[in-house]
Amino acid sequence: YRQEWDMSLFQPQPPTNFKNIWSFQNDIEQFEDTWAFWTDLKHKLRDHNFRSYGVGNEQGKIYPKREYYQKMSYSTFGFQSKGPWEGYGFGIHNSIWLGRPMIIKFSDYAGKMAEPLLIKDETYLEMDDELPDKIRYYSKPEQLTKMYQRCTRVFNDTINFDKEFIGIKKFFENLL
Repeated sequence: YRQEWDMSLFQPQPPTNFKNIWSFQNDIEQFEDTWAFWTDLKHKLRDHNFRSYGVGNEQGKIYPKREYYQKMSYSTFGFQSKGPWEGYGFGIHNSIWLGRPMIIKFSDYAGKMAEPLLIKDETYLEMDDELPDKIRYYSKPEQLTKMYQRCTRVFNDTINFDKEFIGIKKFFENLL
């Protein structure tokens, strides 16, 4: 099941920043291939702003949760990839809910909880050789607005915590 959160803490907002690539992944340096993409992007996109929030990162842990969502809404793209052991993708769910597309490696999320939210070049950009050019293209206000709209539509069409709760509740009732 999906881990729910209080969606009333923050609502989707159209993008107002077009050059903020922010990671909310703890210990990003510990994920070597992700770290390599991160540092390479910083060199190739010097006109963009890079921040890494979370335990073990430059900008550190964000608390309370409202501040986390607020900072996420200032981003242009979220950046995350934790390898094949990522089960849920909390950062992906939160970012897509807020209307912020992700930069990921799809192979990390194929067949996992976040996969239904991920549509290449619509709700996420792939970590590959074309990434810098795609970021430049999709960072334009009209393109990013389209991605924002697609993210919120895909989230609303895919995720229904209340419906999932009913299914979980039935499961537990049948255990009795």
